[in-house]
Amino acid sequence: MILPLYSPFPHPQEWLRDYNTNTPLSERVSVVGMDLYSLQASIKDVIAFLKDKDIELAARVEREYSCFDKLEPQTYAMLVEKGLHKGCANAASAACLAIVARAPELKKVAAEPATNPIAVDDVFFNEMNAFVVESAEKYYRSMFDEDTSSWNVRDRHFMDQVQRTMSHLATTRGQDNARVVIWAHNSHVGNAAFSHLEKKPHDWVSNEKRRQSGGGGGEAEHETNIGQLAKDYFRDSALLVGQFTYSGTVACADNWDGPQRVKQVRIGLMNSIEDLLHKVSGPQGNLLIDLTDQGTRALAALKPNRLQRAIGVIYRPETERWSHYYSCAIAQQFDVIIWHDTTTALSPILHFV
Repeated sequence: MILPLYSPFPHPQEWLRDYNTNTPLSERVSVVGMDLYSLQASIKDVIAFLKDKDIELAARVEREYSCFDKLEPQTYAMLVEKGLHKGCANAASAACLAIVARAPELKKVAAEPATNPIAVDDVFFNEMNAFVVESAEKYYRSMFDEDTSSWNVRDRHFMDQVQRTMSHLATTRGQDNARVVIWAHNSHVGNAAFSHLEKKPHDWVSNEKRRQSGGGGGEAEHETNIGQLAKDYFRDSALLVGQFTYSGTVACADNWDGPQRVKQVRIGLMNSIEDLLHKVSGPQGNLLIDLTDQGTRALAALKPNRLQRAIGVIYRPETERWSHYYSCAIAQQFDVIIWHDTTTALSPILHFV
């Protein structure tokens, strides 16, 4: 089924704000981060929270986290790899275990003055930060380990955090409200079993390509992603939605940790999935393509592997074919495709709060 798509919400951030304003606390939509690039920030947040709730536990956790010695994550991982640092894996795990063990009592105390589930959220967020520290420590070390896929470490952390969030929602909001929408790049969301990183003569080329696009290697690189993990765990209860565009603008950077820029997106390459959908929709067209419909999935144009663009944190239009296109089987990769022929760069959600 391929349908024209009309957006009823010109400013979805404003719509969400208005929705939450008029909705009971237990049913409001929350935005929860799940990434692991905040090692030092998460350490600070965990210690600050515990100093207000449990001073003895705060002291213990602070001692464990002192192992990191306020080092930047990449510097820490490089020192460990060169044998110049003992590593903090045991310290991060010990702190996390202690925080998780104490959490039920803290949640009980937090809930006593109130009758709504929001009161225990801060305790849960503190647990999530402790897991971020543990996973980030492993992730940054894996970047210097040829035998470990840092991509897999990160996406498995995503899946763990999603499951923890769903468990928390079930406990505090009820099982009917234990639902999540994961917003991530297509390369994380599309089932990795059906996306393949093009092989290059040297490993560094493949690795650089993944860094630039934010994409994973999929089956050819023995890598997974949260889309594949969700399908493995939740089966048909997981709906994988891909979002694509032909041209427009994107908020991105030239390099990791570089300043955000708004760049013009080049039109889709000839015979790519972007080129195909542009021809179907027409200029300025918008489509919703339901690939759970077997008739749609069987369309000859969607069957073969096609080039597919992946724009992540980094976008380099000058090397787009090499750095941002992969060969993918889109009909198996996603359940639904949202197509906007022309898109505009995202604006920060806080602008609308």
